[in-house]
Amino acid sequence: MIGRCALGLLYFLIFAACDDSFTHSTEVGRKTFFDVKGYFNNEAQRLSSKGRARKIVATDGKHEERIIDCTDLAKELALFAEADINRPAWSDKYVADTVYSEQHELLHVQIVAVDETMKTARIEIDYSNREISRILIENKSFSSMASSSQFLVYEPKVGYSIESHQKFSMRDDQKFQVIVRFLN
Repeated sequence: MIGRCALGLLYFLIFAACDDSFTHSTEVGRKTFFDVKGYFNNEAQRLSSKGRARKIVATDGKHEERIIDCTDLAKELALFAEADINRPAWSDKYVADTVYSEQHELLHVQIVAVDETMKTARIEIDYSNREISRILIENKSFSSMASSSQFLVYEPKVGYSIESHQKFSMRDDQKFQVIVRFLN
């Protein structure tokens, strides 16, 4: 009986060692960097029952302010989620650096693109009391006709801002800003 179990275990170990998909199955779904997409999808869900928010939209010096339901924020938070850099082909396109306190608590993570062609140039995550207190995302894009830079800042307990600058070769530059502050 023990011989049969040992023989079965030996076959299993040989099969597992030869089967490449088995040995790497623990890697499936593993995130190389912070899971931006997952985090903001969860935040959109959390905020949908939060209540209301004050939203200010400014375009080229003109601004509009109104009170909105937090259920309307999912589209704007999707803009944050689009900064997901966890694609296998991009694992060597970014470098990460972390800062810890003397008590070995995570304080800050900075992820920077080493490839200038990447849309998401930088992600910074600040922590306070082991919770995310602020996320900054910097996006950049360039073409022969225009360049744009975008700064997204999210504070889970406060709100967020989206600031976009576009420079054109044949017309005036544009600046766009959205500031949302959670109420309640």
